[in-house]
Amino acid sequence: MAQHPSETTMAALPQDDDTLSDLLLYWEEEYEKGNSISPSQLCDKHPHLLDKVQKAIEALKAGIWNHKLEQDPQEDSTRDFYQYLQLQTVLKDRFRIDEIIGQGSQGIVYKAMDLKLDRYVAIKSSRKISNLEPLEKELLLEEAKKIAKLKHPGIVTVFDILEFKDTFLFVSELLEGGDLAKAIHSNRLSLDQKLGILREVALALDHAHNLGIVHRDLKPSNILLDHGLRPRICDFGISISRDNDPALEMTGTVGFLAPELLNGATPSVDSDIWSLGVVLFETLTQELPFDCPSTGKLIENILHAPPRLLVDRQPDLPKSLDVLVQDCLQKLPEDRLPTAQDFSRRIADIMQADKNRFSRKRLAYAGAGFLALVLVISGTLWSILGSKKPSEMEKIRSKRPMELTSQNLEQLNQQLNSLDYWVSPKKENWTQKPDGTFLGDGVGTLVFKETLPVNFFMKFELTVLEGIRPRLLLNWSRGEGHILKLLTFGNEGFSRKIGIHGSGKKSEFENFYPYTLNQKLNCSLRLHDGCFEAHVNNQLISKGTYKRANNSNLVLGLSTGDNSSPGKLEFSNFELTNIDSANQN
Repeated sequence: MAQHPSETTMAALPQDDDTLSDLLLYWEEEYEKGNSISPSQLCDKHPHLLDKVQKAIEALKAGIWNHKLEQDPQEDSTRDFYQYLQLQTVLKDRFRIDEIIGQGSQGIVYKAMDLKLDRYVAIKSSRKISNLEPLEKELLLEEAKKIAKLKHPGIVTVFDILEFKDTFLFVSELLEGGDLAKAIHSNRLSLDQKLGILREVALALDHAHNLGIVHRDLKPSNILLDHGLRPRICDFGISISRDNDPALEMTGTVGFLAPELLNGATPSVDSDIWSLGVVLFETLTQELPFDCPSTGKLIENILHAPPRLLVDRQPDLPKSLDVLVQDCLQKLPEDRLPTAQDFSRRIADIMQADKNRFSRKRLAYAGAGFLALVLVISGTLWSILGSKKPSEMEKIRSKRPMELTSQNLEQLNQQLNSLDYWVSPKKENWTQKPDGTFLGDGVGTLVFKETLPVNFFMKFELTVLEGIRPRLLLNWSRGEGHILKLLTFGNEGFSRKIGIHGSGKKSEFENFYPYTLNQKLNCSLRLHDGCFEAHVNNQLISKGTYKRANNSNLVLGLSTGDNSSPGKLEFSNFELTNIDSANQN
């Protein structure tokens, strides 16, 4: 039986989302073995995640094909609130449910194929309505139709509303570019990008407010981003609720709820403005404006304590942003910023002021820059003699691709199996055991010092000890720091299945190999004239073609995972063979 994640990897994964992922992976692994673990047992060391784990386990059970949900009398089931849809079923002879892509306090989101228009859509299941009176049900449907009429470039488009069994299903466009919550914590957004996103969000929210529609659950995870970082607010549909229903009295996520909502008031434009202020604070700091060691303490702070100051978290931010946050987070609704449009104007003014400040600095440094230019010109010889040496990675990328010969093949394989011939910015996370096995523990990509030939056949062994993102990487490098991911042999997502991923890949055959922790996997990869073929334990997992980059070098890397999903694994017995010899064998 696998070791409980709370005893191992949990200590290395401080974020709740990571902890939740590992708990669910552990539950799924044990469930497949026939071991039933209740949510309360699973969360014995993480009680604050119990509610999320309960909902997620229900979704996982529903996601098993032809599996009937079973009632566990010891579980506080969420079945009274949601309608779970079986995968591969077809709704209304049109929408095929393909996979669960998200779940939260307000519903389950599915990826589905619209068989009529041949496109993917998102379908969200709202709370059950089987206990509603006919008049209440009619009013609820009317409000849902009103939300479906929202048409704005900053709001996810709702295509249809289906009444299915005892729930409403919202069919909307599918955006798979991620959401603001993930973008915030990936640290990939500049201040200008963050403010630009929030300005557009405010304009979209103001459009809804002008039509009499309140969101009720505005937060970063409900702000989707397309590949151009243009935001789209989603989940307006889940904001519909019966205000006289005690089970639905407090709609939304606690950390983003205004004080009056915690006291039972009806959601309003003012409460959405509060949520917008919380979103602004979290976008800029990755934290909430109120301390939240527990839900009870969080509610107490929202009701009575002043919000934290931005300047205490990010001293370099313009002070006007702190003023804007405070104007949104006033305890009394009437004291807050009046409209989302006012919020958008204030953001635009702050962005312009920041640009002007930058321009003044640039002018102030112009004279100093001219002097620096003179010094640079006069010191050219010294600059050449004292120039920065190229890094190890730059040396690797600048090497010419090699050709495999009988003379260099044996030496190359010796280098592949010696840690001394690999480089990594976090080399301390990699060690070589006495038997020659590479042990990677933590985060960091190990890169081979030699570039690989264009055509080759390679075998290696992989054992995953912890984590869920083991990968062997093959990247094209143009030599000036430009990297293009070619092929990734391993796991790119939160599952335990090995496959082939990469840019420019076109598969003729695609499969994924399921594995368990501590299982040794015998892997092989063949590259030949723009074609690839991959095996795990003598099973073909993928074959096809890939787009080759001209005048580029092929760089080999090994990865245990990234900051959001660190891991521990072993690579061993690398064997590189030229294609002709491999074909003969």
